[in-house]
Amino acid sequence: MADATTSLRVYTGTNAGTESASQTGIDLVSVDNAVNSAMNRSDNEIVPGTNSFEKWMRIKLDAANDHMLTNFWIERAGDLPDGVIIKMGVTDDPATPTASTSTVATTTMADGRRYIFDTNVYDTNDDATRYVVVQEQTTAAAANGSIETENFEIGWSQT
Repeated sequence: MADATTSLRVYTGTNAGTESASQTGIDLVSVDNAVNSAMNRSDNEIVPGTNSFEKWMRIKLDAANDHMLTNFWIERAGDLPDGVIIKMGVTDDPATPTASTSTVATTTMADGRRYIFDTNVYDTNDDATRYVVVQEQTTAAAANGSIETENFEIGWSQT
């Protein structure tokens, strides 16, 4: 039996109402978009002392099989420069992404720690997980310029 097919989707705009196509990466930048490119990162850097726009994401079940998917998790790997943290949070209620300090992404993501963001069971085409929201937050003392690429891994259990 073939594995279920899933994709990462980013939600932008009013009430996170615009769903992106399948994404292979995300940019934490100073604008609300679903673009993933070097130009996007250089054109929309985060000024020290400010935050990225929240990145509202879900895993979408594009093609189901006879199995159920559950226990979705996200993990961050990589060293962050001084004055930079990544926060995450989970919600069922979409909101318009903001560059203000997030009221959803409030948990500081530690390097190498796995965070469960959805324990619901999914087994139908077009099912989508709860929203996982991430935001880069910086202090005024953070260095200017892009930070090194961070790795976010997302996974789940199949039953």
